[in-house]
Amino acid sequence: MGHGTPDWWGSEPTETTFQVQDVGELAVRLGSIAAFDRRGNVIWLSSFENGLGEFNYDSQGAGGSVVISTATAHRGAYSCKLTAGSDVLMNAGVMKYLSYPVLSRIGGEIAFTWNTAIDYLLLIHQLWDGSNLYYFAIKLDPSLGKAYYWSSAAAWVEIANLPAWTTSITTYHIAKLVVDLETKKYGYLILDDVGHSLAGISGHTSVSALAPCMLFLVDVYGPGGTNPYIYVDDMIITQNEP
Repeated sequence: MGHGTPDWWGSEPTETTFQVQDVGELAVRLGSIAAFDRRGNVIWLSSFENGLGEFNYDSQGAGGSVVISTATAHRGAYSCKLTAGSDVLMNAGVMKYLSYPVLSRIGGEIAFTWNTAIDYLLLIHQLWDGSNLYYFAIKLDPSLGKAYYWSSAAAWVEIANLPAWTTSITTYHIAKLVVDLETKKYGYLILDDVGHSLAGISGHTSVSALAPCMLFLVDVYGPGGTNPYIYVDDMIITQNEP
């Protein structure tokens, strides 16, 4: 007796539906936050729905804070509100530490609201191997309207002009930074709909005896004297990026 299904099964025409041929698409339809750029393999993600327990976070300066908020969200019910301090280092940041990875091209993605009252926003990958710290950073500067990367010579180098982003707290922008932890070079940066190649550009290296691990960090800085804030959501870390 025959088993299975007819040869035409699953390919018959229908009026209102079509087969889902991509498991990534299926995951997004089922609620995954990894919807913006699906390259790479996800090794960790969070939409802040479970609070700050899985993160490290800090703020420096009077009035600075890192808190879970229901005022707005990219997805779900919660986001993380980063309020920069008005003095000292004037920052607020949220970060995720992970164990030392199999070295590959690593991606870090974050959704964020924009506020031209901030001084700048940093996106940072760090890798410690027990002997050195490998540091890759992007700075988004609203006053100058520029995006920069941190060079091997410890200086900010311009990448491109920033778009004229809306400052509505209900509109989230997305940034994704990919770096190659094998070669210790940058890969590329995506800001909403625009990609920027950073291929072949070395990150910054310094001596560090910290135990092997890696980190992805989002850090907002204020100009001093005020407490500007942004909301961040949907933090994603990937490996094996193309």
